[in-house]
Amino acid sequence: MRSSTCALRPRRLPGTPWMVSASALSAEVRTTSVLPSNRASVLPALVSSSQLGSGLSRRYRRRINPVSSSSVRRPGLERISNAIGSFVPFVDDAAVELVGVEAAGEGLNGRHGASLAAGRTGVLHGALSSVLADEDGQILEAHSISAGLDYPGVGPEHAFLRDSGRAEYTVATDEEALAAFGDLARTEGIVPALEPAHALARARDLDAELVLVGLSGRGDKDLAEALARIS
Repeated sequence: MRSSTCALRPRRLPGTPWMVSASALSAEVRTTSVLPSNRASVLPALVSSSQLGSGLSRRYRRRINPVSSSSVRRPGLERISNAIGSFVPFVDDAAVELVGVEAAGEGLNGRHGASLAAGRTGVLHGALSSVLADEDGQILEAHSISAGLDYPGVGPEHAFLRDSGRAEYTVATDEEALAAFGDLARTEGIVPALEPAHALARARDLDAELVLVGLSGRGDKDLAEALARIS
């Protein structure tokens, strides 16, 4: 099958089996063959090398330079691992704490989408990562009030960051995300998507000089769901 895609030059970190996706993206775009074996690396590579992280990093360095104690907070881990775009520019900066927030749904003892907090090693859509699966490796159904977090897996780069200790991953339930959604709308006039609302739910728990929360997406798409649940 022929289709347009970005030419990737994968770079795997020595001794890190989780890092199966590219961390650098070639600027060259050409028509090439897309094989099932390389699709798992395309989306994380696109996101991790996007303008999102580089723009955040430039603003951070320009306005806060240096900071003695800071934290970068990013929304729950979406199916294409959008959070990695914010993490990559700060991975080598020990002064910045990286925290991702997963969807705890109805709680970790019920239906949820927290594959890092309550998953196991497995392969999903061609990528070795942390997934929701049973003892036989069969993928389990995920749940989240957020459509973007209703997925039984996570990008392998996040699994590596978790296992290496560089990033911390926590969870927020549907109800906590809804509460944060409403609070931001009332206090700042910003209607967030339900995906980053999970990060907002945990941001209020932090004790840091600076907290950066990535609001990836607008809440227009989630208004009907949120209003129905809040009312």
